[in-house]
Amino acid sequence: MGLRLGLKNRFERRAKGTVTAVSSNSFSFKTEDGKVFTVGTTNAKITSQFKGIIALADVHVNDKVGVSEITAGSQITAKTVVVTPANTHPASGRGVVSAVTGSGFTLKTNNQGIVSFVIVNTQSTRAVIKQQNGAITTSASILVGSKVMVKGLWDEVLNIFNAIKINIR
Repeated sequence: MGLRLGLKNRFERRAKGTVTAVSSNSFSFKTEDGKVFTVGTTNAKITSQFKGIIALADVHVNDKVGVSEITAGSQITAKTVVVTPANTHPASGRGVVSAVTGSGFTLKTNNQGIVSFVIVNTQSTRAVIKQQNGAITTSASILVGSKVMVKGLWDEVLNIFNAIKINIR
């Protein structure tokens, strides 16, 4: 964790860890070196890994967090919090849509001759979908045969890609 002297008895810190508890206006997390912090989030900007704004209610025990906080005396107040849900990691991919469902689509990828099919979920996140001209659109614009680029969070347990950004090419 870095520590930088700021204005008049204030310190700015950045820390990463795993959420251990969540309340209505704060959460606690544990760093890799075993330190536990409780952080107030009343005025914090809480975002997902790809900068989508989320609420404290979307933060859960075992989620991974990166916190930029201001410490004044014994009070710790978060400035920004970046949350990655448990059992996920950031990922991206591109390919052709091979099937469409009410909750997302199947993406056919080809990585140096290795073809695979990935289930892309567009409903569990607030996915931003853009057309080729940059205009924001809805999931109704994603059709079988569409070429897309996706960014999101790969759920290692469920084997599902939760889309956060989708670009239709």
